[in-house]
Amino acid sequence: MAVHRGNGRARKARSALLDEEPDKVVLYHDWCKRCGICVAFCPRKALTTDEAGYPQLSASSQCNSCGLCEVLCPDFAVTVPARRRPARSRAKTKKQT
Repeated sequence: MAVHRGNGRARKARSALLDEEPDKVVLYHDWCKRCGICVAFCPRKALTTDEAGYPQLSASSQCNSCGLCEVLCPDFAVTVPARRRPARSRAKTKKQT
């Protein structure tokens, strides 16, 4: 990854972006068929529907980024960016006898 060591304004802009809280849930209304599965199965009741029937994150503080809404969505219209973690090593340790 190349790092550009430009002027101070670029560094200030980058640090301002890092201070913002990332979205807990990203909803793609163009893909959503408004089935309500994500709202019905949200364990913290952080998702509700708007007046058009689309899901919305109404209680961000209650969302724990569990990813259940993402997993259950049949149209892939929900993503939970905080759920994305680096893959763990799948190497098995050998038992000593």
